[in-house]
Amino acid sequence: MLVAAVTSSLKVAVTLSELRIRALDIARANLLGSNLFNIIILVAGLIFRPQRHSVIRLV
Repeated sequence: MLVAAVTSSLKVAVTLSELRIRALDIARANLLGSNLFNIIILVAGLIFRPQRHSVIRLV
């Protein structure tokens, strides 16, 4: 969780500095690119995660 917060804060800082110098295209691309990459990683993690099999006990 700490790693996610640190990497996200860096992306926010870079985007804010780009907005400050009026580089709107770069700021937009930074936000869209990083979010798209994160979504792809999450979906890949859901697709390729190991399956847990539940065992039903009849007592």
